[in-house]
Amino acid sequence: MTATSASAIELKMGHYAPESHPANKAAMMMAEAVAKRTNGAVTIKIFPANKLGDGNEVLEQQIQGAIVTKINFKELPMTLKQGVVDGQENPLSVIYHYKLFEDQPHLALTYHVYNSMMAVASKKTWAKLSVDQQKILTEEARKAGQWFRDEQQKEERSLIAKLQATGMKITLPDRGAFKASMKLAYDKISEYAGKQNVDKFLKMVEATP
Repeated sequence: MTATSASAIELKMGHYAPESHPANKAAMMMAEAVAKRTNGAVTIKIFPANKLGDGNEVLEQQIQGAIVTKINFKELPMTLKQGVVDGQENPLSVIYHYKLFEDQPHLALTYHVYNSMMAVASKKTWAKLSVDQQKILTEEARKAGQWFRDEQQKEERSLIAKLQATGMKITLPDRGAFKASMKLAYDKISEYAGKQNVDKFLKMVEATP
């Protein structure tokens, strides 16, 4: 987020999701609540679909044995259509709302990534807010984040059927092999992030449907 004014503060929030995505709806909810609670002293203008830039959004295939190619997200549909890449990895909501199913006939549900969207502001921008305003933004970001998480989980349950209806062939690979091979990675991450933090994160992942 960036600030554009010194008196009545207008913040700009950019994200990758299209307007129909739950992430954008959560951002709009946060903006509305912040404006109301600050009596208009702090407003947030939302820029969905990378309208403020793609933030170095890249797509990285991590399938063993495949050639890894980084693609600018905006170019992804065309590279799939032209056969520059054979596949991509993204959440179901991204595949559906960006209509990647039009150029991707197969979908493997591996659930190997736990992805999150975070509201991030520069220290300079944050310092322009009063303590009370900072508290309001923090509280509303958490509320919007929880709504988004709940909505995303509900939507995912219906997206599989919707994607199948488009003609996508969906498979469910055995995740046991993936999970077993991750122990070395968990150990390495624990060295710099702390084993307690890794265990806490993994517990949260296991509890996610």
